[in-house]
Amino acid sequence: MKTSKNLALAKQFLYYCKGTKAGTIEIWKRLGFDPLRRGVWGDKAMKEPNKFTDFFQNGTSVFEMLLKVKDGFNTTNVGGNYPAIIDSV
Repeated sequence: MKTSKNLALAKQFLYYCKGTKAGTIEIWKRLGFDPLRRGVWGDKAMKEPNKFTDFFQNGTSVFEMLLKVKDGFNTTNVGGNYPAIIDSV
């Protein structure tokens, strides 16, 4: 975003895509990227057929499966040295 000619618009766009329910659903519908927001996984829009749902058989949505196992996901453990390591990479 630092090189954007319109930083405010770039920030608004990223917020919409990653921070809003509507944006994350639209990203799934158009690009097939799994929404980071768990709250949309159960939304009826996530069950609508599209070219990405064709990969799943038996009428099962990937998000139905994720909802069943989500409580077993561990959180990411980021230590204090993470920013320095990322800068090095």
